[in-house]
Amino acid sequence: MPKPALRPFTLPTLAEPVEANVGNVELAEPVEANVGNVELAEPVEANVGAHDSPFPLSSLLNPSLKAQPMTSILLVDDHPMVRGGLKTALGVVAGWTVIGEADNGQQGLALVQRCRPDILIVDLQMPGMSGMEVLRSVVASVPSTRVIVFSMHAEDAYVREALDLGAHGYVLKDADASELINAIRTVSQGGRYLSPLLAERMINAYLGHVPDAGGIGWMDVLTKRERQILVLAGQGLNAVEIGERLTISPRTAETHRTNLMRKLGLKGLRELERFAREQGLLEAS
Repeated sequence: MPKPALRPFTLPTLAEPVEANVGNVELAEPVEANVGNVELAEPVEANVGAHDSPFPLSSLLNPSLKAQPMTSILLVDDHPMVRGGLKTALGVVAGWTVIGEADNGQQGLALVQRCRPDILIVDLQMPGMSGMEVLRSVVASVPSTRVIVFSMHAEDAYVREALDLGAHGYVLKDADASELINAIRTVSQGGRYLSPLLAERMINAYLGHVPDAGGIGWMDVLTKRERQILVLAGQGLNAVEIGERLTISPRTAETHRTNLMRKLGLKGLRELERFAREQGLLEAS
């Protein structure tokens, strides 16, 4: 015996138009509804029983069933194990998706500019382009992306510089996964986040003034790398020579030199050399 032909599935129609109120939705005309990615603008053929419907009317009219936008996250860190651990921890959070990862700053910046993620998690110390350089470029070119620095460096100088450049969060690498998840949630909602170890001391330090070039405490303003470059630049080495000495790129050396001069209020290389000499750095080297 041939199988009976399937009948199109449509919402029941009434002999005469009836205006009914279901919640805040008036059914004066045929209803077109969207459930997730399925649009019900055309009749749907389905093999269902007399009273079964794959899309109950109550669910079609419930706006809370609309798909929520995913929070997209990009990871930039030169350690594969760190990226793998982050991807596993963040991938299980509902509503989040890790859309890409990079092991160096240049590749990471290119991915941000192409994919425009909601959140960028970036390490500071990477070969080639540093995390600070990535942060500066992302803030300038893709301001909609919120940046969280994920670093082992807890020194005030690193944290202050990251915040000055526009970072929305700074999380230490010895934190557990729940702290990073909390940081992403806070930043996604428009807030800022610092690891608890940093928060209390950095809020006061960040709101305070930067010591001037000749004042006590100038070393607290500079990172360890910047102090190294201050000594080498004070000896008259250029960016290429400094890069060779410290095994970093000339561009990174020049960026550090520019940053330390800005922090110390130095206007040129002659002032830098004089400052290094006055602080006794050249004799100590």
